[in-house]
Amino acid sequence: MNIIQKIVFGFTVFLTVCDIASSGPPPSYSAQSYVTVDETVQINTALFTFNVTDDGASISVEPADDTTRRFVTVHVSGGPSPWTVTVRNSIPLDKDIATGGQSSIGLRFSLSDADGNTIVTRITTLYLTDVNDNAPVFLNKPYTWYIYEKPYNTSTFYKINATDFDSNRNGRISYFMQSQHTASEYLDAFSIDIVSGMVHLQKPLDYETNNFYQFTITAMDGGSPPLTTTTDLIISVRDVQDTAPFFTGGPYHAEVQEEVPRGTYVLRVNAVDGDTGSPNNIIYTMLNNTGDICGNMFTIDHDTGMFATSSFIDRDSGIIKNNSGFCRFTVLATENGSTSITQYGNTSITTDVIIKVLDINDNAPIFSQKFYTAYIPDNSSPGSAITVANEIIVKDNDEGDNAMMNITLTYADTGYPCQDFYVDQTTIFGEGSIWIRMSNHANMSDLRFSKTKQIVLWITATGPPPLQFESSALLNITITPGGTYLCNGGHTQNVAVSSTFPINTTPITTSPLPVPGNGEQQIVSLNVGGSVFQTSLATIQRVPANSVLMATPSFIDRDPTHFRVILDYLRDKGSFDAGRLPSHILDLHEIIAEAMYYQLDELAHICTTKLTAMIA
Repeated sequence: MNIIQKIVFGFTVFLTVCDIASSGPPPSYSAQSYVTVDETVQINTALFTFNVTDDGASISVEPADDTTRRFVTVHVSGGPSPWTVTVRNSIPLDKDIATGGQSSIGLRFSLSDADGNTIVTRITTLYLTDVNDNAPVFLNKPYTWYIYEKPYNTSTFYKINATDFDSNRNGRISYFMQSQHTASEYLDAFSIDIVSGMVHLQKPLDYETNNFYQFTITAMDGGSPPLTTTTDLIISVRDVQDTAPFFTGGPYHAEVQEEVPRGTYVLRVNAVDGDTGSPNNIIYTMLNNTGDICGNMFTIDHDTGMFATSSFIDRDSGIIKNNSGFCRFTVLATENGSTSITQYGNTSITTDVIIKVLDINDNAPIFSQKFYTAYIPDNSSPGSAITVANEIIVKDNDEGDNAMMNITLTYADTGYPCQDFYVDQTTIFGEGSIWIRMSNHANMSDLRFSKTKQIVLWITATGPPPLQFESSALLNITITPGGTYLCNGGHTQNVAVSSTFPINTTPITTSPLPVPGNGEQQIVSLNVGGSVFQTSLATIQRVPANSVLMATPSFIDRDPTHFRVILDYLRDKGSFDAGRLPSHILDLHEIIAEAMYYQLDELAHICTTKLTAMIA
């Protein structure tokens, strides 16, 4: 057996020639040592032919081994000698080893003649040429990249892997990345290396702006035409603590009635961490308030942000009243996160809260005094204003309609509505002066000084329903003779103006009293309304200079009932007290009228104080 070694295109081919004993010469053939075919040839394609010669009348050609029988079939035509042997593939051919193929196939054939001579041909190598018949294949799918928004690091990358079962340029892969989004902020965030498939971070990320990116990755081989494969790359941005919290549902305004029970719900503020991907809990703090009073009246739950009342609330006093019922607060919302987590931004924010305290009708009207004195000449015409020693003022500390007061006049002795006088303004809101005038229905004959010395009235201020709180004050109106002078400091009510005006009084001109002799005490006799009173000149001289008593008239046209109190007061001026006054209300009214007539303001004040205490 002879062995021949031959190098063909880098492949070593071994041909074995077997000499088999026969009665004649064996068949001979002429065949190529190699054949090149395309790997994509169809089944039963004629791959190559070779000729066989023999002296006999016929020959037989068969595959000489299992490899040859697996891939090809033979067909003998022509003859007698020479015969043509056509070799056809019986299965598809594949050069790509990765897909189970092979780059070359060694074929051998057995040739037999009619005389029984048989030989085996040399190996004919079938070389398969590559065709770009395999698209790239992505490895290790799916591709999902989890990346934190901070810190920004240009060396951050993600690897895309693909392979191609073709060889040479047909197996070289290039990578491309694209997205359906067209915004540059989206497309410029990442890039892919065309050769390596490395996806690189190109710019800082912001979870709150965009926390999800989706790109289509294309792998393209170098064939002509090229084949491509696509897959998705999902980039999920993970949140870090870099965004301050923010309030939801603002602005925060609420209303609550005064005097509600402690713990009454008012409103709730709500803030959330701006880092929604990994939010922290929020705690709430009331930073400041409109004075200590508001701060003491409300509280905030540190965990829920719920405002509630914490104490008694009075709309009608203090800072709340001064601020028209409003309380203003600043609330701080702070993230309550782990101290081990890196913070890249603010962790707190503030907002304003305004709470309006609503008024309820919980206050009765209040008069500036419990008792008032007034005067009117007996020759006054209907519509004339009375003159009061002190302005009659009434107020209600409630607000709006709750502060409405209805003003009425009734007789103190009977309780009947007053017919002799009327109130200019019967309805007052909040606070105001009460102006009283003589009625058109007044019985003028009854209001003459000779018949009526004084009238005592109740002034009543009544609040709105349903509670209708009310308060009253006594008004003593003295009827003075026509032309009688009023006390200093009196107030004439005039509906045309909003204030009261003092009445200028002119002192009565008096002559000097006789000076008593040395060691003498001069006695003075006074006829008051027909009753004669005697007292010392020193006592009389204690009256004001403009008092009628300074003129030492021979007759004083006044009721003498309480003149003894007048003299006692003058005699003991400085030590006279309310205990020496009668305890009957009507008597006190009458003494006040007399004191004012004689210009004894201090005595009138002592009487008024006692009267106020009695009716309080």
